[in-house]
Amino acid sequence: MVTKINQLWAADITYIRLVQEFIYLAVIIDVFSRKCIGWKLGRDIDSELALEALNMALADRKDKGIFNLIHHSDREFNMPHGSMLTDLKKMVSRSA
Repeated sequence: MVTKINQLWAADITYIRLVQEFIYLAVIIDVFSRKCIGWKLGRDIDSELALEALNMALADRKDKGIFNLIHHSDREFNMPHGSMLTDLKKMVSRSA
């Protein structure tokens, strides 16, 4: 059960259709507060997009304490920052 901020973050990437192309939106949501704490728009669906959203979330929450964080993503291939989170001693969760 999530009882406070920075216990569980959920990450996802979606596409937005424009007139002649698609752009991609990567988001990080704090599940407890239900707030978007990191996001990035880009023309390519790549690791840089996901990492920049994660970096924004980490910068947003750096003063609020990030301990025992679970970072959940249902798309492992789009969210390649598992090693970065491991280096930060956070827990990574992915759906099959």
